[in-house]
Amino acid sequence: MNQLVLRISLIFMTLLLLSENPALGAEYGVASAEDITRVMEQARPGDILVMQDGTWTDQEVHFAGKGDENAPITLRPQTPGGVTLTGRTELYISGKYLVVDGLQFRKGTPGKSSHIIQFRGRLGEAEYCRLTNTVIDSCNPPDGKTKYHWVSLYGRHNRVDHCRFKNHAHKGVTIVAWLNGKPAYHRIDRNHFMDRPPAPNNANGYETIRLGTSGRSMTKASITVEYNLFERVDGEVEIISSKSCDNTFRFNTLRESAGTLTLRHGHRAKVEGNYFLGMGKAKSGGIRVIGEDHVIIHNYIADIDDQADAAISLAAGIRNTKPSGYQQVKRTRIEHNTIVNVRGAGITFDWGLGSRKRRLIPENLTISNNVLYSTSAPSLEGGIRDNWVWSNNIVFGAEPGIKLNEGIQVIDPVLEKGPDGLWRPTAKSPALHLGAALPPADKKKGNSSPADGDGVIDGEAPYRLSYPLTSKDVGPDWSD
Repeated sequence: MNQLVLRISLIFMTLLLLSENPALGAEYGVASAEDITRVMEQARPGDILVMQDGTWTDQEVHFAGKGDENAPITLRPQTPGGVTLTGRTELYISGKYLVVDGLQFRKGTPGKSSHIIQFRGRLGEAEYCRLTNTVIDSCNPPDGKTKYHWVSLYGRHNRVDHCRFKNHAHKGVTIVAWLNGKPAYHRIDRNHFMDRPPAPNNANGYETIRLGTSGRSMTKASITVEYNLFERVDGEVEIISSKSCDNTFRFNTLRESAGTLTLRHGHRAKVEGNYFLGMGKAKSGGIRVIGEDHVIIHNYIADIDDQADAAISLAAGIRNTKPSGYQQVKRTRIEHNTIVNVRGAGITFDWGLGSRKRRLIPENLTISNNVLYSTSAPSLEGGIRDNWVWSNNIVFGAEPGIKLNEGIQVIDPVLEKGPDGLWRPTAKSPALHLGAALPPADKKKGNSSPADGDGVIDGEAPYRLSYPLTSKDVGPDWSD
């Protein structure tokens, strides 16, 4: 009798815990898109839909529901990576607090839509939803000029993280954020983008990440792109294209990739702590700047080609242009950047001057604490204005390229190349506290966070970058 009472008590307590803690939800096995739709009609916060391992072909998956902040509804395979979606397959994520975890899409194409995965569907645009630990590989149509996007972000506060995007070989953007006039607050982090071949005939529309569109470029998007690795991503000149305002790009590594991080439209972007490692690749580049109130700080740019004519390229603007045109660069800070062994200039201040009515050079720049050490072209080039602020910059190797002032020293920064391939100041270097604050060459590599936790974004306090990312730092935990 006592044992029966004990069992009843345990069952009662379990039911009570489940009712009080929605995070301890139910688990449902599903074997088709229809199963997912049916289960989601009754799913509650904390529930988990477990997809049967195997190949799912020609599936239109609608993952639509409402979880809670501390108890999302999750869609995952039986084993991470155990479900492969192929054929004419697409995934719609709509509602709130939903998580898609551990899937792979291979050699498929969209069905009815122009997106493989999109954060909208039967319950409208997604909010606080997440795509994680997932692979999209070789989802290309027979004709590479066919346009569709791999992941389309709609709504607000969504996240794409720890995913791998490989062999994107057709027109369209790998991850694109669509804006509706309101801040989006999305986060794109710790993903691995790799092996995107160049567009035919240097065509546009082959970006890897695009935030916004020309028509909505004045929208305050507030999207963060951080800790991502780009390897051999050659789709077009704009690997990352910012076409909105108030976006942050930090702690990313672009390695052996033909293109640039481009602030194409919009204002107030922050580009900080990124590595641009060209490895001598043709058409590799650094940062291209258009618009107002940007911050370009603590970036390391080395061994790139002269894409956009310089490692940091400030575009000439057009008077009274539309927001979608070439807006004049104004009030931009270029501080604590290290530029080494580049084939073009270190910084150019009038890229495109004279073409297509582009006659306005930047206004009210601050250029401070940068180290430019290269021999291929002038360190600095383009017209300059009296209202620019210069301080503590070192240029060496090539000719300065512009008239010197008190804020520019032509002096050997005494850099040496470490075993990790990065150039750092020696103990006697005049550049010890200038340029990007790199992690120690002899310190055992840790994780990909800022080393020692002593970094701050704006350079007002001691700062130290992470190490350049490798494939071990990003992407799914189940896939090499």
